[in-house]
Amino acid sequence: MTEKHFIDQNIEKWRELEELLQYSDSNPERLHSLFVEVSSDLSYVRTYFPSRSVRVYLNGLTQKVFDRIKKSKKRFDLNVILDFFAHVLPREIYKQRKYFIISFLVFSLAVFIGAYSTSHDAEFLAMIVGEDYVAQTNENINQGDPMKIYKDHEQVDMFFGITLNNIRVSFTVFVLGLLGGIGSIFVLAYNGIMLGAFQYYFYTKGLFVTSFLTIWIHGTIEISAIIIAGAAGLVLGKGVLFPGTYHRSSALQISALSALRILLGTVPLFIIAGMLESFVTRYTEMPTWLKIFIIVGSLLFILFMWVWYPYAYNKKNLGAITKDDFMPAPDEELDRERIKYRNFEEHFILSLSDYKNQIVNLLRTVILPFLILAALSLWVIVTKKVEEVTYFIGDLDVFDSSHLFSNAILVIGFAILMGRVTYRYVKEHSTFSQHLWKYGWLYILVSCFLVLPFVMFESNYLVLVFMMIIPPHFLVRIIKLFVIDKGDSHQTIRSLYTSSYQYLISYGADYLLTFVFYLLLYLLLVLGLGSLFYELLVWHKLFISIQASNSFFNATMIIFILAVVFPFFMVFVFNKETSLICRDTGLDLEKRLIDFGKGSTILEI
Repeated sequence: MTEKHFIDQNIEKWRELEELLQYSDSNPERLHSLFVEVSSDLSYVRTYFPSRSVRVYLNGLTQKVFDRIKKSKKRFDLNVILDFFAHVLPREIYKQRKYFIISFLVFSLAVFIGAYSTSHDAEFLAMIVGEDYVAQTNENINQGDPMKIYKDHEQVDMFFGITLNNIRVSFTVFVLGLLGGIGSIFVLAYNGIMLGAFQYYFYTKGLFVTSFLTIWIHGTIEISAIIIAGAAGLVLGKGVLFPGTYHRSSALQISALSALRILLGTVPLFIIAGMLESFVTRYTEMPTWLKIFIIVGSLLFILFMWVWYPYAYNKKNLGAITKDDFMPAPDEELDRERIKYRNFEEHFILSLSDYKNQIVNLLRTVILPFLILAALSLWVIVTKKVEEVTYFIGDLDVFDSSHLFSNAILVIGFAILMGRVTYRYVKEHSTFSQHLWKYGWLYILVSCFLVLPFVMFESNYLVLVFMMIIPPHFLVRIIKLFVIDKGDSHQTIRSLYTSSYQYLISYGADYLLTFVFYLLLYLLLVLGLGSLFYELLVWHKLFISIQASNSFFNATMIIFILAVVFPFFMVFVFNKETSLICRDTGLDLEKRLIDFGKGSTILEI
C-alpha cells in the first residue's frame, strides 16, 4: 500500500478525531475508540513510512487524545444516555422488529380471549384476578365510584409500589425468555387475558367508556412497556432455541445483550406509567377531553419512540450494523488485560467469564457450608417462634435484629464470601487464610452494612432508602481500594462516596443485570425447582404448621440466592471500576504511551 492510498483510506477518521478534540463535551467512549484505531495506524506508519511526516502527525494526534482525557476526568456524561436512546435503542428495535410484532399479536390475541371468555362465563374474571378483587370492584360500583381503587393509597407510596411492581413484571417476562421464549409468551398471554376480561366486565356493567378513559391514562404506556419487555424475552429465547452458527452459550450472550438494550429502554416507561397511575389516574372527575388528550399523547409518544423513529432512523442508513453488534464467541479469545477501557459489551463478556470461573469453587468452599449453618439457625428461630405464637396469618418474620447468633452467621458468611471473590484479583503471595486474617475486618464491616439493614428495618422502603444513602457499589469500591489497589489510588473514601453518585448511571446496567440474575434464580428455585424441597418439608412435618415451613423455605432460598448473586455483582463492579478509571483519567492510554515509547528517543504510541 502506498502512503497516498493509506492516507486516503484513513483520513476521515483522523478528521473526526480532530473535530472531537475541539469540543469540551465530546463522548469519552468515542475518543477511546478512535484512539485505538489511530494508534494502530501509527504502528503501521512506523513500520512502513517511518521517515514521513504522517508519522509525526499521527503521533501528535494520539498525544492530544491522551492529554485531553487525562485532563477531563469526566465522571458523568449525559451524552451516553442520549446516545443510547437516539442511536443504540432504535437500531436494536429495528433489528429485532419481528419479535415486537409477535409480542404485540400474542398480547392482542390474549385480550380477545379474555373478553370472549368473560362474555360466556360470568365467573371467569374471578378465576383470573381473584374473588376478593371482583367483590371490591362491585362494592365500588355500588357506591357510585367504580374507579375508587386508584384513590385508596397515599400517592408517593403508590408510585413506588406500582413502579417497582411494573418493573418486576417486565423483568419476569424478560427472564422467562430463557425458557425458549415460552415463558415470556405465557406471561404476556396471562396479562392480556386479565386485561380483556377486566375491560369486558366493565362493559357488562355499562361502564366501558368510564373504565377505558381511566385505566388507559396510565395503561397506554404500562401495557406498551409489557409488550416491549415480552419482545425482549423472545429475543433472549432466540439465543436458546436458534443459536445458528454460534455455540449455544455464545448465541445466548449475543441475544442477551440485544435483549438487555431493549429492556433498559422500558425502565423510563414504567416510571412515567407509575407517575400517571399514582398522581393523575386518581382524579377520575377530570374533564373527558383531558383524559383523551393524555391517552392520545401517550399513544403518539409510544408510536414515535418505538415505531416511527426506529424505522426512519434505519431507513436513512444511520442504523448500519457496527462492531458493537457482535461479540467474540469463545472465551479463550477474550483480551484479559485488566488496565483497559471497555465498552458495555466487552465489560459484560469479561465479567461473565470471571464469574463463571469462580462460581463452582465458591459453591463448594463457601456458599453451601454457609447455607447449612444459616439453615440450622433459621430452623431454631422458626421453631421458637412457632412455640411462642399460637395463631398467625402469612409468613413468620424470621429476619429479626434480636437474633444475634443468626445475624452473626449471615455477616461472617458474606464476609468470607467477599474475601474469596476478592482474593482472585489480588496479586500477592499469600494463602487465603492469611488474606482473610489481614483484611477480615474490612469484609466484616462491609458485610454489616449489606446485611443488617434487612434485619433492622421492617419496611422494604426503609431498606431501599438506606441502600440509596450507602450504595452497594460504593461498598464494593471500598474493598477494591484497600485490598486490590492497596490504597495506591489517588482516590479517598470521601471521593469514592462522592463519585459513587456521579457514577450511578454508569453502574445502572450492572444493577440491572444483577436484578435480572436474582429474578431468574428466584423464579427457578422458589417458584420452580425449590417447590420440591418445600413439599419435602411439609411431607416430613419438620414444622407443625405450613406457615412455618413456608417461612423457613423462603428465608433459606433467599439467603442462598443472595449468596450466589452477590459475587456476580462484585465481579461486575470490580471490572467496571477499572474501566471507568481508564475512561476518566486515561490510565490505559498512559500505559500504552509508556509501553510503546520504551526504547525510543521520541515518545510515541
